[in-house]
Amino acid sequence: IDLPGENTSASDEAIARITSYDFYTEHFLPNIKLQDLMAVKKWSRKENIIIYDSKKYDDSQKLWVRKVDYPKQTIPTTQESYLHYKNILNVSEDKRTSFVNISITHKSANIARDWVEIVVNQINEDMRNKDRFKAEKSIEFLKDYAKSTNIEPLQDAIANLLEIEMKSLMLTSINDEYVYEVIDNPYIAEKESSPNRILILVLVALCSFLSLSTFVLLRHFLFKKG
Repeated sequence: IDLPGENTSASDEAIARITSYDFYTEHFLPNIKLQDLMAVKKWSRKENIIIYDSKKYDDSQKLWVRKVDYPKQTIPTTQESYLHYKNILNVSEDKRTSFVNISITHKSANIARDWVEIVVNQINEDMRNKDRFKAEKSIEFLKDYAKSTNIEPLQDAIANLLEIEMKSLMLTSINDEYVYEVIDNPYIAEKESSPNRILILVLVALCSFLSLSTFVLLRHFLFKKG
């Protein structure tokens, strides 16, 4: 929990909201297919086809079939899928420029791109609605308070505050990119970001070499003792 203060920007709040459980359940999960988050085995780039893990999800019958000890149900729980969401989501801020980078890792490049768009659109909408509600409540309070006083300095102060809140309300109505304005739209990468096949081959070769060396040394010492 972070109380708003002078050093807390709208961007800081938005980043905290994007990674929160409430944002996931209210704004992200309703806009995706759960099986795309929890049961994808691989993706065919050429045909743009998702292939699901048959041990988790039966695509032909649209049923979850996975067997787990906890929780004892085939459909992933919201908390379980939220943890997976946090693992594939990356939100970073350049402290020098204050620009924010949002990325999602997924076997399907198309889904990764679409989900980034969902996150950006939903956080803008969420923050806009929050500020609109706050401005409307402030305007309502100030108007009611203005009726209860005839003191001129207070009337002037209320008028100034009303002007500020009206400007805030206006901004929530005219700006779709309320918190984050997109500089670089999500796009489908031509090359896979992972797994790094060269690195995998190097690690496999290294492990094989170490295993073979260990076997040779053990055999040498065993025969020597014999």
